Amino acid sequence: MVDYTFNPAQASCTIQQSNFQDFNYFFRCGDPREVYPVFVHPYAHPVYLRRGTSDWPNLIQCFFHKEHDVETSHPVSNILDCGSYVGLSAIFFALKYPQAHIVCLEPSPENFEILKLNTRCLPNVTCINKALWSEETTLQLFYDAKDAWGTRVNESPKNTKSDSLTETVTIAGVMKEFEWSEIDILKIDIEGSEKQVFSENTNNWIGCVKTVMCELHDGFIPGCTEAYVNLFSRSGYRSFTSGEFRCFQRQETTEDNSPPIMGPSPQNLTHRSITIF
Repeated sequence: MVDYTFNPAQASCTIQQSNFQDFNYFFRCGDPREVYPVFVHPYAHPVYLRRGTSDWPNLIQCFFHKEHDVETSHPVSNILDCGSYVGLSAIFFALKYPQAHIVCLEPSPENFEILKLNTRCLPNVTCINKALWSEETTLQLFYDAKDAWGTRVNESPKNTKSDSLTETVTIAGVMKEFEWSEIDILKIDIEGSEKQVFSENTNNWIGCVKTVMCELHDGFIPGCTEAYVNLFSRSGYRSFTSGEFRCFQRQETTEDNSPPIMGPSPQNLTHRSITIF
């Protein structure tokens, strides 16, 4: 476990176009053990980022590019966020769907510590320090030395040290634990493990997912896209993209032909201005 240094808020400044590059440099460089709070409108609580890691690019992905802001044709009461990293996607989902129960999976102990910190003020968020897989087992963690975002898992060889191991859960297992009959949004960003998830033991959950969004990693594990597309394209889903996410949504038929449900209006989720301490 990393011994983080949490820096208190001392002086405030708002990130604007004129000084964005200064803050961009501040967070992209530095000691990853240094953790600083920032404020993201309209979230009322500080969000903690580590310097010199992919935390800052993840914040840009979530709150500037808004890649998780997908249209839905159905109400959203639950979200399974697989590969939650440090919780920024969970915060975005909680702001857009304040009534939804959000379950976050993150296998890395270091990332999980920041995830818990960032979601501590969200009672509708449940964090689980496990990896998503096609079965319940124990896997080995592999860390990207340059990128905390890139934690991967694989089947563990014998005599693997316990501090580099993680337990796994399945989609069907999460549904059973929380008594979900369906999953309204399934978000997956698990660095190549998606191929395994989409290739084995899918029959007990595939018909229960309304909207799925996945960042694919064929560069890590060839065949991720093929497994994903083959599974959902033959199961009655329409395809679309949102940033780096390839998405599928189950075709819903309604009598009144209601338009897609968009959540709060875009002006209420503007993140072009960030207060940093």
